[in-house]
Amino acid sequence: MNSVLYIARKAKGFTEGQLARLLNMDEKAYVELENEVKLLDNDTCFKLCKIFDIPADYFFISIKREAKLRANTMKDVLALLKLPGAGLLPPEIHVKMVAMGTEALMAHQELYAAYHEIDILKRENIAIRGLYTSLLEEK
Repeated sequence: MNSVLYIARKAKGFTEGQLARLLNMDEKAYVELENEVKLLDNDTCFKLCKIFDIPADYFFISIKREAKLRANTMKDVLALLKLPGAGLLPPEIHVKMVAMGTEALMAHQELYAAYHEIDILKRENIAIRGLYTSLLEEK
């Protein structure tokens, strides 16, 4: 879920349908954006920035994370397979290296995911504080 989008909508008192109409889309399409079933496009993001008066970065906090993790893993796997002399090793050593490399890649990706999650939480905290401050100023 794009929690910043959800919180911004709730903070301004919009229903899903009301915000969907402001964005010129049907309610189902909006719900898919909020639940991250579909990714935000640039036009929708800029409309949201104007509606909520918050930076675009806030809306892109958690989307695309899985794709980035997979892409990084593939880069690491290719780098492992391109190591000098990797093809000259006996098959059993090669299998062990790949197994160890896979475990290392998984550990690396888990660490990367944890750091990314911390970054997401920090950005969400900033976004939520900004929304809260703007709500206080409106009252």
